[in-house]
Amino acid sequence: MRIHRASAVLLAALAVLALPAGPASAGGSWLSPDRRAYVPGDYALLQGSFSTGSLEGRISDGPYFAYLLPQGRWIDGSDIPGSAIRLGELRIVRGDGPYPKRAQVEFTVPDVARGYYQVSYCNDPCTVNGIGDLIGSSSFAIAPTRAEGRLMVRVARLESRVRMVAQRVHARTRSERKRLERALEERTSDLVEAGARVAALERQVAALREASRAEARQARPIVDPWVGLAVAGALAALATSMLLRRRRRSVGRVTIASPAPLRDVPRPLEDAIRRG
Repeated sequence: MRIHRASAVLLAALAVLALPAGPASAGGSWLSPDRRAYVPGDYALLQGSFSTGSLEGRISDGPYFAYLLPQGRWIDGSDIPGSAIRLGELRIVRGDGPYPKRAQVEFTVPDVARGYYQVSYCNDPCTVNGIGDLIGSSSFAIAPTRAEGRLMVRVARLESRVRMVAQRVHARTRSERKRLERALEERTSDLVEAGARVAALERQVAALREASRAEARQARPIVDPWVGLAVAGALAALATSMLLRRRRRSVGRVTIASPAPLRDVPRPLEDAIRRG
């Protein structure tokens, strides 16, 4: 699959520190500088192995020339930026190991502003977009003094570590957030199901209560209050009639005995009884 070299070089610009030569994770091979920081006037050697790949150029399209570019700038197609500094010819030699070809460029570091730079290349005139899978170089620092160059490299390392830690923290935070969101969704689903079960149980309880009340109404006899009063009155009248009958029968059976003659009672007492 064909790769646009500008995109690949943009990824290379993010690699502040020198990378080993060989196929890179961005989909190609890279030239690696022999130092991580240079001062103007230094001898610099960049080299790297590469293999056939998706870039359109061939070795026979050469010769190829290397250009120094600020980090983040690149040769896009046949357009060479005005800020590019031509360094010299990119030599292609036989490779060793698993890679069939090896590219090299050596040059004297020009007097440029302090910063990070990278090397790109193109044939003359610039008509092809790279050779095999060779993208360009990884970034390196150019500073007025070596101490400043070493400081730039150290700062770059720290920034790279900070980015890595931030990415890891972001990844873990995102993973933890997703885990918590899944747990919240599960708990919410459980609560919804529990609420539905509670509502169903409440409906069942209400139905059972209504059925119980209906059974109670069917089991209890329904009596008109006036009929009840009439029955009570009849029972009271019947009881009264029976009681009167019993009393009458009792009276009819009673015999009144005549008083016994007063005999053998003393006279004075007899007279008192009679008067009295």
